[in-house]
Amino acid sequence: MHYLGGIVNFTPASFAGFLGSEPTVRHTNSGRTVTRLRVGVTSEYRDSAGEIRQRDTLWITCEAWGDFAERLGELSKGDPFVGIGEWRQSNWEDEQGKERSSRFVYLTGGGLNLAFGRSSAQDNTEADEEETDSPGSSTDDEQENPL
Repeated sequence: MHYLGGIVNFTPASFAGFLGSEPTVRHTNSGRTVTRLRVGVTSEYRDSAGEIRQRDTLWITCEAWGDFAERLGELSKGDPFVGIGEWRQSNWEDEQGKERSSRFVYLTGGGLNLAFGRSSAQDNTEADEEETDSPGSSTDDEQENPL
């Protein structure tokens, strides 16, 4: 965040979606970790006939640094993701000398959106077998709602 005369000057971002590809983890020459993610966000709306429709998917490029970046590197394509950060812009000159820019979210927080669990790409068969074979395990119908 940038402070100008006591006023906070930043563009906040918060969103929930699904990872569209595997996270890209790399290390700088100084040893810092940086991870880039692509998150697809598709919102819904109800049309005039009352039917639920999906809007076009918005693809958000995200970047994280340090220990947080290391942890994000453990996520997988398809995982439900919630992100918090700020919008930033990177400017550069391409090989033809043309000014270029790209916008991304600098992540300050986020991770798996546990409301949706893990992606179907994750193989949880071993964990499922352990749960059902354990003594005293019960089905969802038998468990009391703690709320």
